[in-house]
Amino acid sequence: MKIIAYLLLFTLICSPILSYSAMGNSENTQNTSLPEWTFMVYMDADNSLSYYAPDDLAEMMSYGSNANLNVVVLYDSTKSGDSAIYYIEKGKKVLEESLGEVDMGSEVTLKNFLNWTYHHYPAQHYFLDLWDHGDYYEGVCMDHGDWLTLSELHDALGYFDSLRGKKLDVVGFDACRMGGIEIFYALRNVANYAVASEKDEPASGWPYYSVLSGIYNKNPENASRAVVDAMYSWAKKFYSQNGLSVIMASVNLTRINSFVNKFNTLLNFAMPVATYLGPDILNATSDVERYELHSVADFYNLMQKLNNVGDYRLSKLATGMMQEINNVTYYKVWDCPNPANGYHARHAHGIGIYFPQFFVSGGYYSTEFAKNTLWVKFLNSFLEKTPVKRNGTANITSKNGWLNISYEANVSYVDVYVLNATKTYSGILKPMGNYDVPVNFGTYTVFVYGYNSTGEVVWRVKKIVPYLREIDILGKVYLNGNIANGAKISLRIGNETYVVIQNSTGFDLKLKYPKEIWGNSSIVIHVSYRYFSKDYTYKIGSLKGEAFLPVVIRDSYFPTYSQIVIVSLSFTVLSIIIIFYLRRFSS
Repeated sequence: MKIIAYLLLFTLICSPILSYSAMGNSENTQNTSLPEWTFMVYMDADNSLSYYAPDDLAEMMSYGSNANLNVVVLYDSTKSGDSAIYYIEKGKKVLEESLGEVDMGSEVTLKNFLNWTYHHYPAQHYFLDLWDHGDYYEGVCMDHGDWLTLSELHDALGYFDSLRGKKLDVVGFDACRMGGIEIFYALRNVANYAVASEKDEPASGWPYYSVLSGIYNKNPENASRAVVDAMYSWAKKFYSQNGLSVIMASVNLTRINSFVNKFNTLLNFAMPVATYLGPDILNATSDVERYELHSVADFYNLMQKLNNVGDYRLSKLATGMMQEINNVTYYKVWDCPNPANGYHARHAHGIGIYFPQFFVSGGYYSTEFAKNTLWVKFLNSFLEKTPVKRNGTANITSKNGWLNISYEANVSYVDVYVLNATKTYSGILKPMGNYDVPVNFGTYTVFVYGYNSTGEVVWRVKKIVPYLREIDILGKVYLNGNIANGAKISLRIGNETYVVIQNSTGFDLKLKYPKEIWGNSSIVIHVSYRYFSKDYTYKIGSLKGEAFLPVVIRDSYFPTYSQIVIVSLSFTVLSIIIIFYLRRFSS
């Protein structure tokens, strides 16, 4: 029976390692009495990193396994025949299986390790740590020239999914350059979270005592974030002045499908203008943040650069994706003041994307991301094509609530976009047009795109229009019920003061395109006037975009001229009487 069981297992997973015995059942993760975590380390040290493996094993042993955490390592170094599975206890590693020599770049080896660990050390949650070199979309864990490719990694994790009945909780890359959208997209359906760096990691790798203690008693999301926190704290401490800049991110893979769907939608919207603005795109992105692998750029910083081109279609793509990146990542960055290799991380946001400087590499076309998105088509639109630009004219004017847009171009059809307007024209419009767009106060950016018959932009006009309307302020200042004819009236609007002289019917102030109302939704108006060398100021209300603002001030504190004469005569008579009696008494 034992021989039959081994044969069945061999058939199931195509394993050359017959000593990987099975135990347990596929329902073990439903048992809440199980340890919370099994931390599986796939330590491929059969290459130039063999020097650092013992130190990382020692760090793991300094923390060790416990009742809620199993730490299991598949170890392979440059010594022939030393491949083995170890259970890490505090202070020591316990040999579980001696495997001879295995190919760590093989999908079969990873499947066997996952199967063995699942049956020997069941847990509620599983963390797979892929320890070795990484080379972005080429793969991870190289053993004598053989990479564990993204498709092989996907299939191995898919096997674990079928074995367990649900996806791997966290896949981590203690390896360089594996923090790219292409990697996360490839693994989106076989793991819930990924932890990786978009640039080179320190050769010493993760600080494993902090990593293991950090994931203890954490759910998968917080466990993945604990690795980010541990790496950041370590880098900040040991690379405070010299060393390497360090980026580490936790990515929610369950959101990657919607992330990429949004990306495709926005790429489709931006695609028509890519060739036309190719030189502008290349110029704007010439200083995008890149790291040791020069064909990869920080995704967020690339979108910032595209946004700086100053085009509506590209800005829609850029701003939309910057928000999406923030929605799927938890990242921390230590920008070393004096990085040994010269690479800073001043603008990193945790996810890289393939962005070549000259042409798209042939190998990139085979990635699932390249096959299922418009990214390669977008890249080739300006890397391989020379823009064709046609002639045309456009005139954009503003007056009292409307922008008038008129254009004529040698194109097949036209789009018109007015940013912040209450109406936007888009779709198939005639090569000649004249449109009025209702607007409110503010500055508007108008884009007019002309397309050829294949849908590419071959003519574009961009114009910034400060829309300002004519304001007519009518008012009257009353003194004791009568209009103060000839009164000098000052109107303060914002920081500007306007002076008018009131006539028998009041005052009328016409302000054409008053600069003080640009971008403001409400301006408080003050009216002041002078009487008998004294200033009187009144706040009369707010201007909220009205074209007509009546102003009425009634002031009952001012005497009429007859009242002034009577008061003056009374004062004179009283003065004469007082003087008369004073002289009489003095004599």
